[in-house]
Amino acid sequence: MLSVDFRPRENFGLTFGNLRPGDHVLLPALYDQTLIYERPTEHGLESYGGSRRRADGSRLFDGRIWINWQKLNTAEHREKFNVGSMATLHFGALELEGQLHFVHRGGQLYNAGPVTDNPAFILGGIWEIPLPVGRLPRAGLAARRYWSKNVADRETPGTTETGSGSELLAFIDLWGWRIQVAGWFGSDFFAEDGQPFYRADRLTRLSVRKDWRPLDRLIIRAGLDVYDLHGSHPYDLFLTVDFGALFPLFTGDGGAGSP
Repeated sequence: MLSVDFRPRENFGLTFGNLRPGDHVLLPALYDQTLIYERPTEHGLESYGGSRRRADGSRLFDGRIWINWQKLNTAEHREKFNVGSMATLHFGALELEGQLHFVHRGGQLYNAGPVTDNPAFILGGIWEIPLPVGRLPRAGLAARRYWSKNVADRETPGTTETGSGSELLAFIDLWGWRIQVAGWFGSDFFAEDGQPFYRADRLTRLSVRKDWRPLDRLIIRAGLDVYDLHGSHPYDLFLTVDFGALFPLFTGDGGAGSP
């Protein structure tokens, strides 16, 4: 396992080799975070950065884009890679966000199955509710719109399906815990690596999350997601420990890690 993190400027960086999935956490409808147990490392290239910091230390814009090669094209299977991107614009209490996740199977060396494409992306906004100091540290509302396209076989156009979805969400950050309640309304939305429950037409989700940093670059994450899906109540429970940022092999000016 080899990773090189290079930051020539304070607001721009590149990572080569093994990527840290915890640095680019997409929304669950686009990428199911339980996949980190099946894919604990990613291999590729990632670029991250943003605008220069303002007087209060915040940025107007920050974002990331990465590519992760999962499989090479062989006689047994197609090559497989996924591309992700996330960007946020910050306007005080309002944030505008966009995310993209694209899964591709293809390759020209061997014809080992159909060539497939699955892009899915979102646009949304988050409004932080002004609260009295000393009460709740942070609370807010979010609204997001999702779109997907599933090309099951490029040679058979009739297999292509499009879908969409909408999500409304409220959250509170309390004593280091983030508590969320979300409602989802979908129509044929499909993201191959997304949480499968988001393929439903309706669902409600309750989430609880917390990050601990016992050391500067050691991150422990715990969470629980409970779903109401047509009367059933499946759940996801997870605990992860990210050691990746503790041991950077090489670091350019500015150090490893996200900006």
